[in-house]
Amino acid sequence: GGGLVLGLLLTPERKALAQKWIWLGGALAALIFLPNVIWNVRHNWPFLELMRNIRESGRDVALSPLAYIGHQLFLIGPIHFLIWMAGTAYLLFSSKGKPFRALGWAFVATLAFFIVSKGKDYYAAPVFPLVLAAGAVAIESFSERAGWHWLRATVVVLLLVTTAAFLPIGLPVLSPPHLARYLDLLPVGVPVSEHSHAAAKFPHHFAWQFGWEELVAATARVYHNLPPEERAKAAILGNNFAQAGAIDLLGPKYGLPKAIGVHQSYWLWGPRNYTGEVMLVLGDEPEDLQRWCRSVEVGADLHPEYARPQESWSVLVCRGMRGNLKDAWPMLKKWD
Repeated sequence: GGGLVLGLLLTPERKALAQKWIWLGGALAALIFLPNVIWNVRHNWPFLELMRNIRESGRDVALSPLAYIGHQLFLIGPIHFLIWMAGTAYLLFSSKGKPFRALGWAFVATLAFFIVSKGKDYYAAPVFPLVLAAGAVAIESFSERAGWHWLRATVVVLLLVTTAAFLPIGLPVLSPPHLARYLDLLPVGVPVSEHSHAAAKFPHHFAWQFGWEELVAATARVYHNLPPEERAKAAILGNNFAQAGAIDLLGPKYGLPKAIGVHQSYWLWGPRNYTGEVMLVLGDEPEDLQRWCRSVEVGADLHPEYARPQESWSVLVCRGMRGNLKDAWPMLKKWD
């Protein structure tokens, strides 16, 4: 939105700001966004807290401007890269593209914002249709003027070939063993946006899909093996929103109660009525729990194949929490 406003201000299309419709559209957009702002205000701006904590922890890979552009080339594909370069030039410098120049500046401003703010490489993806569409128009117009009608068919063939070649990186079209072999054959590694992703066998959007069924099944075995009096008051606590989310999504078929969690929004929802007397803790280390629990035992160990190395989980049984879980809850907050 900010990129579009800047694009209007930098071009003759700023005359649109004199019309009521753009302001009514802006007001509607603000109204749609308002619940998000109200939620942030009521919870002391957790989004800003999250961004600050991520930067302080050094979790994300900080890319130089050239590296950020290089990641776009990899994410969008080499032929698409040429199309969006042509589209950017068409919007900013072509006489035919002049009526749409505001879109060119919107693209440049948005991409520059994410480069300067060290955003993740895929944050810029939604703005690329602007320049891909313009690039298609530019190539069509050039091929018509030059009489190079073969150029359009060539571009389409190249798009199909390169898309097919890169498709396994983005969509699960290969089985895990075949995907592993495919990635080994690539001349370059798949870019990562977080340092923890670098050690994973698969790109993070695939690696994150493994192990959840095993985790929930193992948690269910430990939970149902508890003595009835302990099971009645046992909380299942996720150290990460993904672990707690897996229990909530897959747990009902195993007869598990809803999880509680200390990570991000799960922490906001609190410990409910659990006291911490008995807890099944997911994604933590026994030594870290000993400061909170009088006894800690490993109920199950999991090492799911193809998952991230960080997803080698333990299901820990914590008994006799030192103090009450509700009192300790503020100190358990993880907002990163």
